[in-house]
Amino acid sequence: GNLEEMGVKRDCTYDNAVSCYGYSKLILENGEQDIEARKQAVECCAPSLLKRLDGIYSAEEPPELLVALGNTAMAVLLPGERRGIRTIGGEIHDGPYGPTCPVLHPASVMYESSMYPQFLEQLNEVRLFFSEEPAEVDVEVVEEPERWEEIAGELSKYELLSVDLETTSFSAYDSGVDYLLNGKPYTRGQIICILLSGDGEKSYVLPRRLFTQPVPYVTLKLLLERSDILCHNGVFDVPFLLELGIKAKLKHDSLLRSYAIDEHPFHGLKRLTRMEFGVEDWSAALDEYLPHMGRMSVSYANVPEKVLFPYGGKDTAFTHRLDKKLTERMSSDEKRLYENLLIPCANMFIDTKHRGLLIDLARLMELKREWEQREYELYKDLRKQFKVYGPYQHIRIKQNLLRLGIEKWMVEEYKTDMHAFNVYKDIFEENDNEEGLYFSELIGEWRDIDKAKNTHLLDVAQSVSAKDLCVHPDIRLHATVTGRLVIGHPTLLNFPIHTRLAPLLREVFIPRPGYVWAHYDQKQFEIRVYAAMTDDKQMKQIFRERRDPYDEVGKVIHGDEYVRKTHRGWTKTGVLGRLYGRSVQALAYDIGVELPEAQGWSDTIDSYFSGLPAYRRWIEDEVSAKQELVNPLGRTRRWPIITPSNWHQVKDQAYNFPVQGTANDLNLLGMHQLHEAHRGSDELFALFPFHDAVDFELREDKVDELDKEIREVLAAVPTSVLGVSDIEFRTDRKIGRNWSEASVEEE
Repeated sequence: GNLEEMGVKRDCTYDNAVSCYGYSKLILENGEQDIEARKQAVECCAPSLLKRLDGIYSAEEPPELLVALGNTAMAVLLPGERRGIRTIGGEIHDGPYGPTCPVLHPASVMYESSMYPQFLEQLNEVRLFFSEEPAEVDVEVVEEPERWEEIAGELSKYELLSVDLETTSFSAYDSGVDYLLNGKPYTRGQIICILLSGDGEKSYVLPRRLFTQPVPYVTLKLLLERSDILCHNGVFDVPFLLELGIKAKLKHDSLLRSYAIDEHPFHGLKRLTRMEFGVEDWSAALDEYLPHMGRMSVSYANVPEKVLFPYGGKDTAFTHRLDKKLTERMSSDEKRLYENLLIPCANMFIDTKHRGLLIDLARLMELKREWEQREYELYKDLRKQFKVYGPYQHIRIKQNLLRLGIEKWMVEEYKTDMHAFNVYKDIFEENDNEEGLYFSELIGEWRDIDKAKNTHLLDVAQSVSAKDLCVHPDIRLHATVTGRLVIGHPTLLNFPIHTRLAPLLREVFIPRPGYVWAHYDQKQFEIRVYAAMTDDKQMKQIFRERRDPYDEVGKVIHGDEYVRKTHRGWTKTGVLGRLYGRSVQALAYDIGVELPEAQGWSDTIDSYFSGLPAYRRWIEDEVSAKQELVNPLGRTRRWPIITPSNWHQVKDQAYNFPVQGTANDLNLLGMHQLHEAHRGSDELFALFPFHDAVDFELREDKVDELDKEIREVLAAVPTSVLGVSDIEFRTDRKIGRNWSEASVEEE
């Protein structure tokens, strides 16, 4: 049925690779595939299947293609293949019986619905085996300034220009040092060629040797600054243009348009074009020249122009065609999200990336030296007293823990990770075991330093541009299904918050001279968004009277024994846990209490805040009826396949999405409004959102004036978007000479 819907007009014959009922039952009971059982079943059943295949292939019209559904069928039809079906699914292989295409088994998609897009993509390759079309585009390489003037005049008549760049590096902010890669010199961080298309049928290639000439450059600058620009992932392309002195602004982005339609983070141009138009993958021409696609080990400078220019021309033309087709498919909600949030925020983060975040290199090197010295001291102590030679030497660590009195089941359960050492530390402390306490503290500190130095600090150091001593982070709007951002180079959102070294790590991020770092944290933002979205009158009343909902229910749970400093954090975990459907067992683990006590907490919270269970019931009804949820800004979370097997997982995702997704989007929207209001000035620069907070760089002599405006905007955006007037949104602010000093302690 799926094949017919996708346009495969062929006769199909179906067969089973394994016919053993007991084998199937074993797999279902285990929940996972038993590799040895599968191997035995394949060996048992393969002869009969192959005999049937021999009969089919001896017929007058043998099959054109074999489709192996699942790993078991693939093991029979591609016996020498060692890679999994998630890796090679959708690829056409030359098997013993001719062309063979492995595809995910439909049953696996029923259990894990997140695999559904991948399943459709692999199935699409079956269709394309019979109907693939060549990626034909008319590409002209412009060499003469006079010819470029003619073309620029023609391109200026189009409403939308598709623009793509081929570059020597993955960042416009790499140092301008010459490198030698694979025997060929190149300069990192430069544009090799600029490609333009006005109609999606013909592309023009402007080599660097042309657009760096004075007259063609001026013509190009005028054209791109006056035109509406379309890119596929413009957050990559536009910064290169800005570095070139061309102040282009992204009007449309086919990657973000695709993300608005399908929130799963798979939006490569070749994949989308193949799915939408059925054309061949034209990137294969580059494989000979790009053997390793790592960030630091490849450059398009190694690709000959005769190969690179046609490749880029096809990219540019198909971006234009793809955007047009996706535009026709968009619903009103998807358009609203794309136009009001995704594109505006993409331009904001282009500005953030271009300006960069200044790094205190002296402090960075000082921390490196301090941590290396401390690592050496820890190494000496652990080696001398406990014969442990590394922070991850699990066997030695377990031996010491057992010797010091930790039960074996504890060692196995926690697998000596960082959470475990907090548990071990408490146990040693309770039992007055000084040697054990000392051991757990040493290992815990060593692991903290190892992670901070060799992951986070190194990430910052490798991301610093030699041009301006700044990092220019890649802020991706399309990398998660919930709308949460992903930031790379460096990975800012993965920086620790509560570890002992977290404040020191943040000290290396500093404002420019004459500015301060300002951190605005939206107080209890998610629970306020929940109250506004659901019209939870009890919660609204608490906020209107400026009371704390966690204190309220905490006093009910603990009575006269309630101590805010001790109990509020646990109560907050419980309230948010019940909002997002956390199980009693999970809450017991999070809070650190026994199961009966956690059950009592859950019952009390659900009883005191009756809107929470009502919210969860509403979510379940909505998802069951529509298989999707839409937040107030148009962001959609979809579950195309819901079965009894995945219903629990679907519910967990659904409980989280409306509140967390909306809070995230409101935070971004408030940040963008402030950025846009001060775009072009030197008073305020939006840096990045961090959970429910926003970080800015503010001019020091304007802090008080800007503070009033920032608070008003961050409060007005959720009030306006959610259409409420009976709940107040508030912020905490802290400023400092670096990110660490400006960090607000979480209540």
